[in-house]
Amino acid sequence: MLKIVVVDDEIRIRKGLTKIIERSNEDYQVIHQCEHAIEALEKINAEVDVLITDIRMSGMDGLSLLEEARNRFPRLECIVISGFGNFEYAQQAIRYGIKRYILKPINKDELCEILHQISDTKKSICPQKTSSTNHPIIKKIQYYIYDNYSGKLDLNTLAQHVLLNPTYISKLFKEQTGKNITDFIIQVRIEQAKDLLSGPTSMKTYEIGHVVGYPDPVYFNKIFKKHVGFTPREYQNNTRKSKDNA
Repeated sequence: MLKIVVVDDEIRIRKGLTKIIERSNEDYQVIHQCEHAIEALEKINAEVDVLITDIRMSGMDGLSLLEEARNRFPRLECIVISGFGNFEYAQQAIRYGIKRYILKPINKDELCEILHQISDTKKSICPQKTSSTNHPIIKKIQYYIYDNYSGKLDLNTLAQHVLLNPTYISKLFKEQTGKNITDFIIQVRIEQAKDLLSGPTSMKTYEIGHVVGYPDPVYFNKIFKKHVGFTPREYQNNTRKSKDNA
């Protein structure tokens, strides 16, 4: 079940979004419709999976809402909706770790596809699914990686997060999961990149690389091809062709 909060200062849009979402899949539930950002921050908690918000609203705008909501709940998935086609908004949203940006008038199929991707990602990438361990330290490390994959990650940072020696957590991670920490970080980043590349996005491949933690486009191309067998652009084109032929 995806629990969703919708934020827009126009009641017609809030109700329209809710109708589209809940009719598209019985596992999608809009638990709150909020008129403004302050109300949304009061409603959002750890049980919320997805925040859908307009950017231009009275009072606190959507970007400020995104920043605050993501600071409180790093695993919160966010979708930005805007009537303005200015990529500056998207660039700022990307800096907050937001990967989904769609324009009004809202395309029903595009919104449903994004929600479907989020649902699939939560099933396949969520740390509980990536290993069989229930070790509390390992799960804490996995959650941290999942929440911060777009930024700089290294063994020392992870060790500081769990207040343990880097050598110890490296050995423990390998014993518990069967893979080293670096491989796990790459796995999470590559899966997130595949999710974006296969979805309805106008982002360039280098922008996607930046979002998933690879700001160097040459390195992003290299590591993506090594693990997937295609460059990001090839993967994107192949995925789109498959959908067109479906």
